[in-house]
Amino acid sequence: MLLRRIARPLLSAVFIGQGVETLRNPKVTLDAAQTAVTTLQTLPDPVGSKIPSDPETVARINAAVQVGGGVLLATGKLPRIASAALRNTAKARSPATRSGGLSPIGTPASNMAE
Repeated sequence: MLLRRIARPLLSAVFIGQGVETLRNPKVTLDAAQTAVTTLQTLPDPVGSKIPSDPETVARINAAVQVGGGVLLATGKLPRIASAALRNTAKARSPATRSGGLSPIGTPASNMAE
């Protein structure tokens, strides 16, 4: 119980900091947002047609979710929903993993399938 009281605010501080920084200067994350916009617009029609075409808007939405989820996680309000929202704002895999480089834990990605 004590570990959760310490870990949640520490973890959420990272997301809150990233979100505030992106809200102040969304141009930093435009490359990642453009990739997300392109990918999300290929979804089937009811979802894909509602995705904003401006990557700056997507970056700001992502930043707002990070700040909101971070605040909820830090205060202990709806921690599971906040964690799920924060998980969806983070990149699932790094570019090095997709290209066959190192995995997040440092082992070659080609050995992970074995």
